[in-house]
Amino acid sequence: MQRVLGILPFIVSACKASCEGDAVCSNVLLQTRHLNSGEYPSREGPLRDLNSLLIDGLVRQRGFKRRTLAKSVGLVDLAAPKKMFFFTHHKSGTVLARDLANELASVLGEDHTAYEWASWEEEKRGYLPGCAETNVATYQNMNKDMLIKVQNSSECSGFRSVHFIREAAAITVSAYLYHSELEHKDDHVMSAPDGYEILNAMNTSMGLLQEAEVQVNYTLKDMAEVHLGLADDLNSLVVGLEEFDTDYEATTRKIFEWMLGSNHSKISELVEKASEYD
Repeated sequence: MQRVLGILPFIVSACKASCEGDAVCSNVLLQTRHLNSGEYPSREGPLRDLNSLLIDGLVRQRGFKRRTLAKSVGLVDLAAPKKMFFFTHHKSGTVLARDLANELASVLGEDHTAYEWASWEEEKRGYLPGCAETNVATYQNMNKDMLIKVQNSSECSGFRSVHFIREAAAITVSAYLYHSELEHKDDHVMSAPDGYEILNAMNTSMGLLQEAEVQVNYTLKDMAEVHLGLADDLNSLVVGLEEFDTDYEATTRKIFEWMLGSNHSKISELVEKASEYD
């Protein structure tokens, strides 16, 4: 419980600006202040004891912005690799990453593969996907097992990737608002208890705690494990979703320059096409 509640103080500062004029979002923020004051309802049973060091690290580093920006310098002589992948997690920019990957593949005359949840893909194919057959791919809910398969594939040797992450507080609020809407009743974290019917059977305070628990046990766990798996990979760039809010054009330019090299003739065209998704 304490680990989930530890996320809540960050929610107000992470999302206050985006809630202006939004009554539902403002109500969620009001509830998080209420929870943060210690006046929250008790819940039965402890949370699962996950790797708190990794998850708390995601909160502290707030998007890994400094490291990300440092790694984007000096890309003039960078040659485009054969394989270029986007790694995301639920509510961390999956749709945006897929759109950027589609534009990248289109401009380069390549095909694009978009993978869904690992368990869905394994059930559909009869095996867990690893290295994509196409040269451009989006792994929309990347986890440690899929990453290891990609990394161990000789066909994917030298692949270049962009890993989308998001602050723990922001992803919790975003997931709660999204999953508690009727139009998204069939969409939730795979195999996790945060669907529409579950959240709407609770008041906002309990619903937030439920969503925070799911994020800690599923999405943030995957995010932390993938980040750790890529930590020493010089061909991987980390992009915090918050960076798009700060400077959308600069962030998309950074991504395409990372993939292709800053002197590639198609960079400006890609940045222009990407502006459609801002």
